[in-house]
Amino acid sequence: MKVTLDINVLLDVFQRREPHYAASAKVVSLITGRYGAVGAWGMINSERELLAVGKSAGGSHYGTERQERDQEKANRLVNEELRRLDWTEKELEQHPKGDKQKVETARMLRQQTTMTLKWIAQRLHMGSWTYGANLLHQDHHHNVNSED
Repeated sequence: MKVTLDINVLLDVFQRREPHYAASAKVVSLITGRYGAVGAWGMINSERELLAVGKSAGGSHYGTERQERDQEKANRLVNEELRRLDWTEKELEQHPKGDKQKVETARMLRQQTTMTLKWIAQRLHMGSWTYGANLLHQDHHHNVNSED
């Protein structure tokens, strides 16, 4: 029997992303059976390995319906953040690509949604997705090092 599994389900479990973690862990548990919810993936050391596992598992489980729900949630979170910052869409576009508020918003979106870095960078006007990823990585390491 072939099982098709959305890579976001695996990422939800691997990254413990809320609010989908519990449901995704249950799906993985049902598919892997004897390993338990996370045990089957415990030996995976990186997202790159996880993506390879996901590609071998097949295409999409939830399909466009989940993507649309996730995109609606992400847009709602961005709009809430714009209101909190007292920014308009135009002001969001005009702020520098590496603006600290944009980076914090991008981090929040990565933690609370399944949106890709490409989508987040485009939505927040951060330039290329790789630039946005570097900003998140640099800011994360700066915060970790500053807590020492």
